[in-house]
Amino acid sequence: MNTATKNADNGRGTLPVAKNFEPLLNSREAATLLRMHHKTLEKKARREQIPSYFYNGRWFFRQSELDGWLQSAVHCGGQSVRENWRNQ
Repeated sequence: MNTATKNADNGRGTLPVAKNFEPLLNSREAATLLRMHHKTLEKKARREQIPSYFYNGRWFFRQSELDGWLQSAVHCGGQSVRENWRNQ
């Protein structure tokens, strides 16, 4: 077995699982991290303003991509997006 995988029990046997697999966040989980309403986040996703994935009628997000999006907003806007949250 590859060292990058480990076994996971799915109830029907074991499946190899990648160590570096990043689970997707749903819109409520991602919105909590970004401190915004989940409907606002979904609107940004529909407008392609934020990295997202639409699958089976639901929006999903990767935490690492959201962090990169925040970092790029910091470098483009002059003032930190995170600082704006604190000032509201």
